[in-house]
Amino acid sequence: MKTLIILMTLFVCDVFGQQKNIVALGDSLTAGYYNSFGADSYPFQLGQYFPGSMVSNYGIPGETSSGVLTTEIPQIVGMNYPGWDNIFILWIGYNGWDQPNSLSVLQANVINIISQAKNLGFKTMILTLTPSLYALQGPTFPQFRESQNQWILSGQSSADIICNS
Repeated sequence: MKTLIILMTLFVCDVFGQQKNIVALGDSLTAGYYNSFGADSYPFQLGQYFPGSMVSNYGIPGETSSGVLTTEIPQIVGMNYPGWDNIFILWIGYNGWDQPNSLSVLQANVINIISQAKNLGFKTMILTLTPSLYALQGPTFPQFRESQNQWILSGQSSADIICNS
């Protein structure tokens, strides 16, 4: 379902026929940890819909927004292809949510991540957190998720595209 939502969003925002360079960053949900590490991940599936385009999956299981800043962002420097539709997708927030000040740290990091991706020449997309992992996250995660999703949907991340999952 997530792939379908992202796919439709990309079609609506895109010039048809233009090659795409899709760079996905995030945690295990981006990596495909829950879907056989990659084969069923949403970045892999997007690659199937856009033959001839480049799709890079930089998702790391257990990754936090701080890790994206220090580990994943440096890996995408120079990955913007002139003349292509360069798209950056961020799906992060499941790990480290139970740490002190986690919401404010996550939001500050997301703003920084989106800003850096834009500075590298990418159109940016952010995904809201899905409710499917409540049982794994603990009883206070739903409130954290709701607060983060409201913040994302308000546009405060400065992402060009918001995908509400």
